[in-house]
Parts: sequence; C-alpha cells; structure tokens
Amino acid sequence: MIDDSLTPRAFETLERLSNLLRAQEREGGAEVGLHPVHLQALWFLGRANRYSDTPASVADYLGITRGAASTSIRVLRERDLVHERRDPDDGRVSRLSLSDAGRALLARELPPRVFENAIAALGSDAETLNRLLVQVLRGVQRHSGGRSFGICGSCSHFTVDASGTRCGLTGEPLSPPEAELLCREHEDPVNG
Repeated sequence: MIDDSLTPRAFETLERLSNLLRAQEREGGAEVGLHPVHLQALWFLGRANRYSDTPASVADYLGITRGAASTSIRVLRERDLVHERRDPDDGRVSRLSLSDAGRALLARELPPRVFENAIAALGSDAETLNRLLVQVLRGVQRHSGGRSFGICGSCSHFTVDASGTRCGLTGEPLSPPEAELLCREHEDPVNG
C-alpha cells in the first residue's frame, strides 16, 4: 500500500528541484545572453543521435512548438553555437550539430555544478536514483503520449549480432558511442 501523501510530496520535490535547476540555467545563460530554452536545446543536440538532430526533434524533446524551436535554433546559429546543414538524402530535412563553441558552452553550463555535486554526494545510491527517475519519466511519458527520447542502447530496436550493434528499426550499424545517444524513435523494451 502506497502512502497517499507520497505522490504530492514526490511531485513537490521534483517540482522544487526543477525550479532550482532552471534558476541555475537562467543564471548561466544570462551570463552569455541566452535563455534556458537555448541551453536546453544545446543539451539535447549534444546528446541527440543521427536520427534526432532535427528542428522537429528539438521541438518534441523540449515540448515546445516548432516555431519556438526554430526561433531558438536561429539564436544558436547566430551565436555560432549550432551548425545547420541540409540532409544529403532528403533536402527537405535540416540537420543540426554543435559547433566547438556550443560544445564548450555546454560543458561549462550543463549540468549545473551544484547538481553534479549533489549527485556525486549520493555515492552508490546515484544509480538507484537514476533508475527510479527513469521509471517515473517513462510512466509520465506513456500516459501523456510523449516520445521517450531514450538512449539507443536501452531501446527495443537495439540489436546485437555477430557484426556488432545496430538499430533494428533502420538496420544501420551503431558505434558504441552512438548507442549512448538519445533517439526520438526510442521505444521502451518493456512497453515498446
């Protein structure tokens, strides 16, 4: 039996943590003339795989309109934090990647140092916390219809065979670093 007061307390804790992290993003972003949404877009693009490095994926990941994502991407391009190129296979699709300056800013600003320190202080409990938070996230995403944007290596499409690892959806090989990136096509193996 779950304590009836646990849900509001857990929500309050996550809400407070989110607010504190956003305040850190506002502070760090203000130092370089960016809003939190710009840093969040940079964070996503720094973690996105080759199937997810598009303006539409930025919008979906951040839960914003495509117009708002486009505006944020334009700001990042103008600041030389993001490069945009046409997909060679489909000229209608734009592909986005971080510039060296974008990677440097991201390394300096996200995740906020206070968050890194708090997680490090958990020691061996940090992995348990992460696993539980992922379960909460997946539950909310399932019930809200949102994409999971999970790591390739944890996807129901991820396969390992004699030739290595690959995306079972596209059939394309995945390098070990690619298996650690976020994908918009991710499906939870338990609920995929």
